[in-house]
Amino acid sequence: MKMAMQSRMKYIRSLVLFVVVIFVTQYITTALNTNKKRNIETLHVQQKHLSSLIEAKRRARDETCGVMLNVITTFPMLKSTYDMKSHGFFKESHEKFESRQMDFVHSLALNMKHPCVEKIHLLVENMDLESYLKSMNTTLFSAPDINTMVHFHKVRSFPTYKDYAKYANEHLMSKNIAVMNADISLGDGFDRIKESYLIDRQVAYCLTRHSSLLPNCTFNRNFCSRHYFGSHDVHIMFMKEAFDNWSLDFLDFPINLLGVENLLMYIITAKLNKTGLNPCSILKSHHNHCSGLRTVDTVNKSKRINIGPNANYSTRISFSKRLF
Repeated sequence: MKMAMQSRMKYIRSLVLFVVVIFVTQYITTALNTNKKRNIETLHVQQKHLSSLIEAKRRARDETCGVMLNVITTFPMLKSTYDMKSHGFFKESHEKFESRQMDFVHSLALNMKHPCVEKIHLLVENMDLESYLKSMNTTLFSAPDINTMVHFHKVRSFPTYKDYAKYANEHLMSKNIAVMNADISLGDGFDRIKESYLIDRQVAYCLTRHSSLLPNCTFNRNFCSRHYFGSHDVHIMFMKEAFDNWSLDFLDFPINLLGVENLLMYIITAKLNKTGLNPCSILKSHHNHCSGLRTVDTVNKSKRINIGPNANYSTRISFSKRLF
């Protein structure tokens, strides 16, 4: 009798355990299916709201661009008196500041649309920039465009080339990068770059800028059509080797100082062992400085940093007609 009772209890426990296992299994399966369905629905919603800008870009990139570029740049927010003074702007009207802000907005929009741009990495002081851009009432881009194409990374102050180089070391190794100024947009010719030029031949393109293609933009000159003067606002390379500590410390200059690009080109050619070329007549970049508003640092020749102790490191790369 006792053995029969024990057998019955054992049977009941087994049955209960079996029922629990079945219940848990069904619960987990249902939960997984629900999450999967929710993810699919979310993807469909995202795709539904994906702008025509990005859809057109995705179609074009597969047909035209053998090399996809990760743009490293910044985007100064000029929405308060503090913002304006901290970026070197003084005694100008708010209308002028708004006009300068739109220089950056137009440049960002053009680069987002460019078929050879994979991602834009904005190194910024103010992370409110993301919500500011997404809330803009503009036909230039939408919030889904920003989500797809732009990554925001906070830096402590107005970025230096050290910040850019360190970011490339930490996030973009074995990627093609384009270090460029915030009011520069890429134009024609970049579909002609081949991976073998950047990887096998270790070419770096340090490009002199063209004038803007935007209407009513008459405040900047085309430096690529005249005698070589400099004005290298775009630097393209494959991140095969990281910037070493000496180079990082050497590049600890704000990106808008006169002559700073000449020091960057020294690091690119002497430390990263790249072949620096400037085929700006083939690879066209455009300077969208339509407001005419300039900071103190960009016009103060006494602050030029590729002279004096740094003169031996100042590097110039004249025009060329070849890509490798």
